[in-house]
Amino acid sequence: MRLEIKKMGINGEGIAYYKRRPVFIPNCLIGEVVEAKLFNQGKYYLGELKEIIAKSNERIKPKCKHYKYCGGCSLQHCSYQYQLDQKQELVKEALFKYANLKLEDIKINSNSNRYQYRNSLKLSFTYDKNKKLVNCIYKLNSNKPVIIDNCPIHQDNIERLRKEILNILNRNNAKLYNKSKKEGYRGLYIREIGGQIQVVLITGKQEISKQIINELTELKINSLYQYINTQKDSLHILSGKAILLGGNKEIDFEFNNLNFKLSPNSFFQLNTTQGLNIFKQVRNLIDAKCKLIVDMYCGSGVISFNLRDKADKIIAAEINDSAIKNAKQIAKLNHFDNLYFYCEDAANKLKEINEDIDVLIVNPPRSGLSAEIIKTIKHKHINKIIYISCNPATLAKNLNDLKEYKIKHIELFDIFSQTANIESVVLLGHNNS
Repeated sequence: MRLEIKKMGINGEGIAYYKRRPVFIPNCLIGEVVEAKLFNQGKYYLGELKEIIAKSNERIKPKCKHYKYCGGCSLQHCSYQYQLDQKQELVKEALFKYANLKLEDIKINSNSNRYQYRNSLKLSFTYDKNKKLVNCIYKLNSNKPVIIDNCPIHQDNIERLRKEILNILNRNNAKLYNKSKKEGYRGLYIREIGGQIQVVLITGKQEISKQIINELTELKINSLYQYINTQKDSLHILSGKAILLGGNKEIDFEFNNLNFKLSPNSFFQLNTTQGLNIFKQVRNLIDAKCKLIVDMYCGSGVISFNLRDKADKIIAAEINDSAIKNAKQIAKLNHFDNLYFYCEDAANKLKEINEDIDVLIVNPPRSGLSAEIIKTIKHKHINKIIYISCNPATLAKNLNDLKEYKIKHIELFDIFSQTANIESVVLLGHNNS
């Protein structure tokens, strides 16, 4: 079927139309004419690209040789300016479609590092044709492993370390995870921030040999863990029994003039540079000192720490126990006595707060704000909200539910270049404030 691509989808795919129904075709750009095989899904079609008949001028050669099979960097085949333009359009379209908001000019902050920006990796293990352990991801919408011998969005040092770890495991005849025996190597997690390196080997129930531990320790890893995870469908979740194999329980580093400690389970912005720009933007949106700031979905508390002098008191909540333990530890380490961290559901904690809230900060997952927290926000009549969103669709749906508020300011941040993901920072003001 010959089709013309009319727009870009939320996952970076091209969208054409056939019999008034959308056709989603990966690796296509707006304006291109393509030959595609269609698969009827009822209300829409999925398309498999067969040939590009007419190419867009924005099309470029992807830097990564795994691009077609990986699915992680869905925009690597187009120019960087095209990426930025389309991400702006995705946000505009979502706001209009779900909230009937028509915004013409939305500033987008580009990424200074379009490659090699990611400070952590999570990859599975598989065997190559020689029965050697290699890293892989799973092809989009399948269980087929795609061997990754290099990823250009990972920081260079992380890639170097990954290859050295593989060499050590293979020299010591490490085996791939066996589901029936529940033994072997399943996945690898590496994080480097501020020169500090944290590594987790995700395995079955076996012990890791002293020889492997000793060789890994020589790589100057600051925090080395084994996570025993025998759950069926849990390749990368850092859960199960955690064993410290070497170094410290947390990595200890300085960020934005603060001392941080992070355990493997604690979230930290994956793009350190752009993360800092977002934290600065949030700070700039609070133009006067407050009595109380509330930070929901606070993670390890980075935003709260960045606002420590902007309020007499900051209450922050996060459901991840490990992240809250880290936040409390960091507050103590930096001698902050006006920050209060709670391991609690955001909606429940917000309900409990009886004081007047000057600024509410929400940074929810891709699913957005729950109906319960929206109900609580409306009931409390909070004057100012700063909403940090990683999903334009759920952001727009939440704004539609919060009709009592209007957008005072919105900016976008390209955190994950080469992907369709975009981060939005929105300042909302109550209509009656």
